Amino acid sequence: MRAGRGTLGQIVTNDQLYRELQRLAATANEVTRGVRQGRGSVGRLLNDPAAAQALEGSLKNLEAMTRQINAGQGSIGRLLKDDAFSRSLSGATSNLETLTARLNRGEGSAGKFVTDAALYNRFNELTGRIDQLINRLNDGQGSAGQFLNNKELYDNMNRTVTDVRALILAIQKDPKKFLNVRVSIW
Repeated sequence: MRAGRGTLGQIVTNDQLYRELQRLAATANEVTRGVRQGRGSVGRLLNDPAAAQALEGSLKNLEAMTRQINAGQGSIGRLLKDDAFSRSLSGATSNLETLTARLNRGEGSAGKFVTDAALYNRFNELTGRIDQLINRLNDGQGSAGQFLNNKELYDNMNRTVTDVRALILAIQKDPKKFLNVRVSIW
């Protein structure tokens, strides 16, 4: 032992190892003191009955969930126990993989939109033109813009439509009043 052989011999003769063991013992004492004083998670569990009860409740909930899963209840339980549900989920996953592969290959309208840069650029240009059109309408430019934004024009159009309807009703009521037919021979 005095020659420094073996673990005990190293502890007795190696000053650095001795100091490290002293620091380890001091740290262990400090941790133990903190736990006794209720510091940290373990300290709260050992010293606070409410924390211990909350942990116990959580463990009971976990145990109940595990029992339900093992009984095949719920989605996870059905996935583990019900072959039909598992096959259905596998089928849905397979369909999703097929759809994704078709999109990546550029098949169908959505696939072309995703993979064809020219189509994407045309769509972008179209939305830009639609934005310009909407801005012009909102600014009152053009006949449609005036109709949307000019209350006086709108009111005049409404009066005109009302007058045309009244004229049509009057013609239907008494067509002779509005139609004059003359037949003349030289």
